[in-house]
Amino acid sequence: MKNSVLLYDDEANTTESYQLHSMAFEVLPSGIAIATLNNPDTLNALTPNLTVEFFVVLEHAKRCNDIKVIIWTGVGRAFCSGMALKGDKTIYVPQKFVDMYTKRGMGPVKNDIALKALTLAFWRFPKISIVAVNGLAVGGGANICLANYHDFVILSTESRFKYPFVSLGLVPELGSSRIIPLIVGMAKAKEIFLLGEWISAEETKRIGLANLVVSPNDLMKETMKIAEKLVSQKFTSSLTLSKKLINSHLLSEMERVLDEENKVIHEAVKINVGDLSNVS
Repeated sequence: MKNSVLLYDDEANTTESYQLHSMAFEVLPSGIAIATLNNPDTLNALTPNLTVEFFVVLEHAKRCNDIKVIIWTGVGRAFCSGMALKGDKTIYVPQKFVDMYTKRGMGPVKNDIALKALTLAFWRFPKISIVAVNGLAVGGGANICLANYHDFVILSTESRFKYPFVSLGLVPELGSSRIIPLIVGMAKAKEIFLLGEWISAEETKRIGLANLVVSPNDLMKETMKIAEKLVSQKFTSSLTLSKKLINSHLLSEMERVLDEENKVIHEAVKINVGDLSNVS
């Protein structure tokens, strides 16, 4: 896969090519981009670099006129195993671009454990985003799949989801404390968050968190069918305008929700954990 994207220096009105480290990325002639989380040895854990590369790919896809729809998926038996508490903490994206992106709301912010900046970046992404979940997704990884980061959620029968926050002394994040109850109802959301049990792909679809469940062999084929139908629409601007309208009713509320999540997460860390490096 071709892994090169552009980094944008708006002040200098220039771009610089960057080779992704934590993802694979390609753009098909049809206008469909595919971003693949590509660190199976860590179960595609949410490392500092992967977090930054999410921002980088979103910005590239937003600005690239050749991209109409983006598909996100993973390599190996996991889509994303959640926050990386061990391993490589290096950010490979050049620091000057990390700083520039962060300044305009497209980069990691200190103490933003709830990932407010990343959550809002996905909510504000103007083009259609589809997630094709290939395997397990835990904690923040589950939220990236299910908490309205994407416009379509397609699941392999081998995918499953788990929210282990309570067992780790933590609380929901990435906007999930608002979005999951909104979709599945308060009682079911509390069951999901407070018991922290595995949720199958079939159950995930049944409770309204996914659009389609297919066999592993059919995952990308069925996802591509949806993407191709979207890019073939005559009035593609209606896709982006409809998405913007639907998200707008909750977007301003999400800023408050994410601030509250950050506040309570820090309380939980102080009371139960002491330091996030103690979570295992």
